[in-house]
Amino acid sequence: MSDPVAVPEPASLTLMCLGAVGLLGYRWRRALRRTH
Repeated sequence: MSDPVAVPEPASLTLMCLGAVGLLGYRWRRALRRTH
């Protein structure tokens, strides 16, 4: 009954979260450095 596309495996979900957090943190640090 479960849809494999709607519920990704924990490993890929963790990698996606880490990638998103890393990208956001990188852009945030660059923005901070530019404003100050």
